[in-house]
Amino acid sequence: MIVIRNGEIDLSTGELVNVTDKAVINKVISCVKREELNGEYTLSFESVLDEKIAAYIDKYTTFRLPSPLNNVYEFGNELFQIAKYTKKVNSDKTVTVEVEAEHITYSLNDEEYYVTDFTSSGSTGQHIYDILSGTKFDGSPGGNFPDDPVTISFPGTKSRRDILYSWAEAIGGELQFMSRLEGITWRTIIVIFPQRGSANIPGMVNLDEVRAAIPDKNIRILSESSDVTKLDENGNPTTSYSCEPIGDFDTSLMVGDTVLFWNRPSGIQNKLRVTAMSTNPYNPIETKLEFGVIRRGVEETIRNIEDYESNNSGGGSGGIDDVPTGTTIPQARLPGRWVDSESGGIDDVPVGETTPQSRLNGRWVDSESLDPVRSISLSTLSVSINGDVYTPNYDDEGYIISVVDADNNIMNNISLNKFGATPQEYNAIILSTIMARGMVDTNEVKLITISGQVGAPTTVKFLSGRFYMFPSGVFNSVVNTSIDGINWSQVLDSSGRVVDATSGLNLWAVSAYTNNPDTSIMNLSINGVEFNPIIGNANSPFIPVGKLAYGGGQLICISSNRDVYSDGISYDGATWEKVNTGIDGGALANIIFDNGLFIAVGLNGIQYSYNGVDDWSQNVCPDQDWESSSATAVYGNGIFIAVGKNGKIATSNDGITWSVNTNYNLPGEGYLAYGNGLFIFTSPSGYDILYTSTNGVDWVNKSTAFNVVYRGAAYGSGKFVFLFSSSTRNGIAYLNH
Repeated sequence: MIVIRNGEIDLSTGELVNVTDKAVINKVISCVKREELNGEYTLSFESVLDEKIAAYIDKYTTFRLPSPLNNVYEFGNELFQIAKYTKKVNSDKTVTVEVEAEHITYSLNDEEYYVTDFTSSGSTGQHIYDILSGTKFDGSPGGNFPDDPVTISFPGTKSRRDILYSWAEAIGGELQFMSRLEGITWRTIIVIFPQRGSANIPGMVNLDEVRAAIPDKNIRILSESSDVTKLDENGNPTTSYSCEPIGDFDTSLMVGDTVLFWNRPSGIQNKLRVTAMSTNPYNPIETKLEFGVIRRGVEETIRNIEDYESNNSGGGSGGIDDVPTGTTIPQARLPGRWVDSESGGIDDVPVGETTPQSRLNGRWVDSESLDPVRSISLSTLSVSINGDVYTPNYDDEGYIISVVDADNNIMNNISLNKFGATPQEYNAIILSTIMARGMVDTNEVKLITISGQVGAPTTVKFLSGRFYMFPSGVFNSVVNTSIDGINWSQVLDSSGRVVDATSGLNLWAVSAYTNNPDTSIMNLSINGVEFNPIIGNANSPFIPVGKLAYGGGQLICISSNRDVYSDGISYDGATWEKVNTGIDGGALANIIFDNGLFIAVGLNGIQYSYNGVDDWSQNVCPDQDWESSSATAVYGNGIFIAVGKNGKIATSNDGITWSVNTNYNLPGEGYLAYGNGLFIFTSPSGYDILYTSTNGVDWVNKSTAFNVVYRGAAYGSGKFVFLFSSSTRNGIAYLNH
């Protein structure tokens, strides 16, 4: 999501002051963030906003883009300054906004940062200090550069950004920009690495130099670019490739990462680096990647190879060119090598030589005709992946060939064409890929007992990159959090009864109350881990108690006890304004915000609102017997789903017009979650109740046999997490997906 930041003009100085997060853009028509290695770093988007939010966008606006790295790295934010914008007022008083923005470091091109005949003497650290001296940025070397003092000079008048990039290219370094919140100020540090990428990020996979394997079944090449002005180490023109992912794709790849890249249509088999990425932050699958040996030059020639396969049909095709043992290998159309069809590439034979006696089935095939992923198995060492211990099995040469769990069940059979990779490189690829994607294998539910909970946990939510779990309504409720849904830690021991939690605007909020009915607590955090309680009551200071939702740049709290508390609206979680939403909080079961709408479900049926405050509809559920005090709702895959009384299923494409499935009910009231194309439903109405659906209409019974009761449901970090309880234990259950 994109966070809009702005402030006020100090009339005495003309400077912008009190810059804060103002609103969040929850939906976009289009959005592209582009980053090149030592090059372009921009953000552009188009969105339809209401007048209030659109008013925040002007020439002073900056945009904050929280990164998925927030979970593992304190500098996980990106800041962009506005470069160009247009606004168009629509007939419904909304505003269509088109924005082009540049990374905040582009301000080093401002006139105030121009210098003449720049010179710096000393180490790499001294150079970057001198380049950034007097600016609002700090600099640091991020690796081993020579300590010998060196003098660098740039004659003429240049911007500091021009000097920074020229210097980085001169010493062979690569720049990375990192921002974090310090107090109320965002601090950006410019770090120069000998080679940037995931290996420089604490908490990311750091296995040798190779980050992941990119086989042709996961990627489509859009174009190939050759730069004859820049030569590789062998004196050949450097080549790069513009690609887009197909299907399963490791979205944690970063600019600078090294990958083992192969593509059958073009005959590419090489270790290449990610030199540029264009991504949609709202849908990371919408990604274009550029790979190369080194950074692409400005001057380049481009030749499209999209018609390669049609112009060269028949080459290396699915085993068509297999030959018996004892045959002289013909001219291979692509890679020039042939392999034993069962040996995984160990017994490859060059073109022109005779195939020896195959050890297994006596046939040899063009090495590009094999599926890049095949099966085999063996054993040693142990590693921890997603909280569980797995053991890689190795062949006689040290290559991983399978991974098994603690019960020796094979979880992943592995055999990639090695293309000359050493065991160390090959194993790094295997483990980093498995760790990035998780052990998605048997689709079986796993249970983990959690100690230290006060009462059985009843609520689990995934909020801004973290899971949160707590027993709702229990005095002295303990709140636990987890990034992966498996390893949990306590972050809040509330002195009250926790009612609900939500997040937005880089803020986490947990609503609670004490045994004194007129004392309320809003626990707030800016990092999701350290919470500070804001104590209030029904009047002064007013802190509401009830169900929470975040949307449209504001927090909404629907009071669960209207006799004592009013509903509330807040822009920072600490200061609240009383409002009357008209929603009966005592009858409210759940409230969500998604697809531009607030949706409330409960004893008053299904209601919707655009602003969450004063435009709530009446019940729009066509079945008047659907209402339930345990109703639940979720949005995903373009569908709103709500489950009410006796498991009745209501669905809607827009949140306004609803229909109820008259042919099928789920087994009672329960909990819904959506993730990665799948809805799940859990229910405490019986033991082991778990159902899944891809469309909200057709449901599959996935009930387990643990003799436990499931409550809650949330999706994040590649898995569904829900809660379980029995007469002997409480804890979490998870399902990889």
